[in-house]
Amino acid sequence: MKRKLRAIVLEDDRLSQEPLSSVLKLRGYEVYTYDNPSICPLQRSPECRCTEDERCTDILMSDLNMPLVSGLEYIQNQRIKGCKCKTVALVSAEITYSVEQKAKRLACQLFPKPVNIKEIFGWLNDVEKDLDHNVNLTNWFAC
Repeated sequence: MKRKLRAIVLEDDRLSQEPLSSVLKLRGYEVYTYDNPSICPLQRSPECRCTEDERCTDILMSDLNMPLVSGLEYIQNQRIKGCKCKTVALVSAEITYSVEQKAKRLACQLFPKPVNIKEIFGWLNDVEKDLDHNVNLTNWFAC
């Protein structure tokens, strides 16, 4: 039996957070939402607490312009800490060339706001093919 997939959504705008969370829940994901990345336990932890054979989430979606920590800063911090989540998307109304280059270096998919739900579905269809359902998910941050 396949385990349930997990997603973390970082979005401070309820009008964007709700559709993103709903799409993921509709697809059977366990979804954790945060309206500020600085309150997400993954951001507060000084290190990645996932062991070699587990990770914290399958999908991470973040708004680019967030309070206190931008989506790009958040992803960069997680990568430095050794985060094993490889499936990351950023959404923003302000996608510049510089943002595109930084997102590319961090292996992030970019989506413009307002978010086109069909594009999100298409992206999920593509990335879900490569998600490893045998990797255990840690629960240290979900308490």
